[in-house]
Amino acid sequence: MAPDPSHNLADIISGLELDPRTDKLIVDKCLNLCSLFNIDGDSLVNEWLAYAFNHKIESNVTLAKLSDLEAQLHCENASRLRQAASAPVASAKLHASTASLIHPTALPQTPSRDSQRPRPDSTPVSQRNAVLNTLLHPKQQKPNSFMSPTLFSSPAGAPGSYTNRTNKGRVIQELNGGCSDEMATDDSDSAIHSEPVSLSLNASCVGTPFLYMHQQKDVVPQIIESRVDALLQSIIDKEVAAGSTMDNDGDIQESDVKDIILDGGAAGDDVSSFTGTLCSLCTPSPTQVVCGGRILAMNAAEKLHASDTWLQNGPERVQITLPTHSEAEYTLFPGAVCLVRGFNPTGSRLIAQDIIVPSPLPRPSLPVSTLGLSLVVASGPFTFQGDLMFSALIDLLDVVIERTPDYLILCGPFVDLDNVTVPEQDPLEVRRELWTLITNRLQSVRTVVLTLPHVRESMHVACFPQPPFPDSSSKVRHLPNPCQFTLGPITLAASTHDIMFDLASNSILKTAPGSQQNRMSSLCAALISQRSFYPLLAPPPTASIDWTHLSKFALTQGPDLMLLPSTLAQFARVINDTVCVNPGRLLKGASSPGTYSRISIRPGDGPVSSRISADIVRI
Repeated sequence: MAPDPSHNLADIISGLELDPRTDKLIVDKCLNLCSLFNIDGDSLVNEWLAYAFNHKIESNVTLAKLSDLEAQLHCENASRLRQAASAPVASAKLHASTASLIHPTALPQTPSRDSQRPRPDSTPVSQRNAVLNTLLHPKQQKPNSFMSPTLFSSPAGAPGSYTNRTNKGRVIQELNGGCSDEMATDDSDSAIHSEPVSLSLNASCVGTPFLYMHQQKDVVPQIIESRVDALLQSIIDKEVAAGSTMDNDGDIQESDVKDIILDGGAAGDDVSSFTGTLCSLCTPSPTQVVCGGRILAMNAAEKLHASDTWLQNGPERVQITLPTHSEAEYTLFPGAVCLVRGFNPTGSRLIAQDIIVPSPLPRPSLPVSTLGLSLVVASGPFTFQGDLMFSALIDLLDVVIERTPDYLILCGPFVDLDNVTVPEQDPLEVRRELWTLITNRLQSVRTVVLTLPHVRESMHVACFPQPPFPDSSSKVRHLPNPCQFTLGPITLAASTHDIMFDLASNSILKTAPGSQQNRMSSLCAALISQRSFYPLLAPPPTASIDWTHLSKFALTQGPDLMLLPSTLAQFARVINDTVCVNPGRLLKGASSPGTYSRISIRPGDGPVSSRISADIVRI
């Protein structure tokens, strides 16, 4: 079914911040692109965001840039068609699962289907173990063995577009000058590598096991309302502490003018000081009111639009007319908690002048460290959809051996549900062999590996939040998803759930003229201010959120570094003194190479965000 043009128009205008009166040609061009490529408005907005990030475009969309985007989409479609057409049956065996590579006649004394149960040495599990044993101990294999290292070692088993890549190791994005100099390959004289760095989990990440997906119907609304009340109280306390909007003489202070200007209004309108008491959402008032609650759309099945934005607090809800004056800035999505200052003359529509969101949480005070810290961060999938060879992961481990960072942080999925070999394998055995592979490859370096699971893991609990993998060791330590922890001189927050993608497809935002923030920066700022790894209360069905454990994915302290792996364009930015990094996916699609991130933290006593350097690197 073709996308609904009316929905496309609303999504495009909201997502690209267009004025249908002055940007009519751009809107028409966007609608033509939706029709040409058979995509909806949200998909086009996401394509533009990815294009703008990759080409470092900070300005608004133009017809010329849309033409460039159209050319890129044509090239991507043509590339996909060529890949599909150039996959002959004969070469498919090179990319098939390990079980399909071994012909039954190659295994001695293999019983027939009608005979007794096959012996262990003829099962797919033992076949896979032999392949993994080749990767782990290549010198133990005989040169003429059927499972020779030359057949199964990386990258020979990888698809052509991965093995033939020419830009591996290229830095495509830097933050604070990059970290190539800090993360030295020879660590003998580097202060960053002087001694092991301790890891300490936040208290919210440590606790007794609990049941998943046992949500009680009446309990979830109470949990959500408790979170809303707590965030509203934090905003109220801040506003009351800041004082009233008037000085002792009753004159409006210059610093508060932007908070009270209404589109078409003036600074002389009736403005009363805020005493800390919120007004009812449905009670008419001739004077300015301050209300609070969470944002939602009237139809929960529809995405949020500027013309269908509501504020709810308990049983009350009212429709909002969002501020349009030039100084207004906001990022709204279903579940966002905020105060709204404005007028409600009829009790049925709140005309907003200003939208106030919670402040970021304070950071814990850590002792000044004389040592630095180096990290490598990568997000799965780590193997191709047609095998369990982990070619990309092995290439990444080679990078780690060369650069020897303090920690390697691996964010799932490790074996995606889409992997065609999953039904043939024992997930627990695959996981054990994978940790063994990582441990043996890195046994000669001091790097410690940290892992976070993903909701698409074929071998783990498939809901959010997630417990850690159960089999930690001194070399490979498993963390829950999401997780807050301290590594030496900095605090980190990490989640493998793609909240950035979900927010980008169901949010509206407005930035002031001249603002340095783009859409991704605004979404990161919203996560930090809403104090949650997943503040969206209208998630897609695939999100698998367990709301009874909402406290498990709440931020309890301000992080210095926030890891947000996403399918959207990779980035590294400083947002509200927090460094937010999306390392990208290590593999993209069926056979395309992706990216990872190198991060280094220099010692010192200045702001941590200014001492963190980051690179986004091609695998």
